[in-house]
Amino acid sequence: MPRDPEALELLPKYEELLALRRLHDAGDAQDPRPRMRALASRFPGALRELDALSTPELERRRAEVAIAATGAGPTPTWIGVTARYHADLAGALADRRSSAVPRGSGRVSIDVLAAMARQLGRPFEEIERMVRDASDG
Repeated sequence: MPRDPEALELLPKYEELLALRRLHDAGDAQDPRPRMRALASRFPGALRELDALSTPELERRRAEVAIAATGAGPTPTWIGVTARYHADLAGALADRRSSAVPRGSGRVSIDVLAAMARQLGRPFEEIERMVRDASDG
């Protein structure tokens, strides 16, 4: 199987999320905010995963991404949807900062998920589940 470029793009995100989680769990006194800012800058919305997901779930996601990135197995649908979510959210946040786009719901991430659902012809809840829960349904 070919290497998946979106999985290659997401692999550093899951490695960093796990590194941050392990530092926190170990009680490391190092200030994580610079690393968190860098992660959020590269992958808008990623810190929600750090807050919401368990270590085993982050490890599962990292393993699935690594398999797809190396071409050792199929790419689950959630990987492409999640990569697109980060890219679309980055664009929407840039547009919002420049005031080029009128505000929708007031939550840019919800507006991005709704636009993705319309563009992909899938229910909002399914897209939200793929991005936030990484299950293909």
